[in-house]
Amino acid sequence: MSRIQRQIVWAVGVASVAGALNACDGGAKKTSDSATSAAVGLPDLKQKMAAYTSVTIHSDTTNLTPKERQMLPLLIEAARAMDPIYWQQAYGSRDSLMAAVSDSGIRRFIDINYGPWDRLEDNAPFVTEIGSRPAGANLYPRGMTKEKFEAALAKVSPAKADSLKGLYTLVRQGPGDTLLAV
Repeated sequence: MSRIQRQIVWAVGVASVAGALNACDGGAKKTSDSATSAAVGLPDLKQKMAAYTSVTIHSDTTNLTPKERQMLPLLIEAARAMDPIYWQQAYGSRDSLMAAVSDSGIRRFIDINYGPWDRLEDNAPFVTEIGSRPAGANLYPRGMTKEKFEAALAKVSPAKADSLKGLYTLVRQGPGDTLLAV
């Protein structure tokens, strides 16, 4: 593996760790523990939270060049910028979801799972008013099936189809059953 390839692998790894660290640091605003939301039903929250452990990750950077050390804060900044993008893909508006939930424990569990679905329990909903996780998360319009998506792709130009299939694209319903790439 060349030095450039090693640096790319290293950079991706650091960005992944930084994203994980950013996700683990909470971000949820602390509210009164006595405050509860009628929309939430999670009687075994303490048991579910016990499945997670906060860790501090230390890295030996002594083998890094000065330039590589300068990259670290930039990679962490990039990972932090990716966090709200991932929220949009996984659920939608984090802020509106958090505004609907007052219990600090539930809010923390929402942050851990990037939404109201328990990722360790096959995306079972734990905020009852939200319901089941859509098959396409927030990447596709609710109710969009693979067949509907492929039929829509067949009606557009190859360039438009490619834009709708992008890994970082949110697909939205446009006028007249058209699809829009966001």
